[in-house]
Amino acid sequence: MQNYYSNWTKTPKQNVSASAENDWKLLNDIRADIISEFEAINQYTNHINGNTNPEMIKYWKSIRAEEEMHIGELMSALFRLDHEFHANYEKGVEENK
Repeated sequence: MQNYYSNWTKTPKQNVSASAENDWKLLNDIRADIISEFEAINQYTNHINGNTNPEMIKYWKSIRAEEEMHIGELMSALFRLDHEFHANYEKGVEENK
């Protein structure tokens, strides 16, 4: 995937091919999926914290762990497809050590 994106906005640059436009949509779809997974994690966490039924708490924790794995899978895909984002992510991790 070529770098057809502006550095800050991640929007397609002017006069790019249909392929680049599809790449931009793919990256945004992945980001939207990551957001949805975080929202699901928050929902299951709220269920866990707001209930006392041990069986359901165990069930929700299991589902929440699956959502966390989905984030890892999606982030891995995003890193493979958006090298600039991956590099900046790694810089942020290093700055936080």
